[in-house]
Amino acid sequence: MIVDLVQDQGTDFDAPSCQVEVFRIDDPNTFGWATCTETQKVEAQPVAQAIAFPFRITGDKVQKPADGKQFEQDVKKLFPEDLWTAVDQHQRGA
Repeated sequence: MIVDLVQDQGTDFDAPSCQVEVFRIDDPNTFGWATCTETQKVEAQPVAQAIAFPFRITGDKVQKPADGKQFEQDVKKLFPEDLWTAVDQHQRGA
């Protein structure tokens, strides 16, 4: 169910395939990291498309931080303080 929600709501890909790492489940929230790729061949895009992002699921709604300057502020709004380091490490590829 978590992977399905992330695939349906977390990307703009037509046919995403996502791997999900769950950081923690605090009912009703699930916090984690997703890495998704496009599974359909897109003729105009010869290079494989991929996206990785932290997410928070509440009920059936997936939330993720905005890109750019807003990213860090959104992480602090969406995630408990004890998960900020985990998000930062994944963002930096550590």
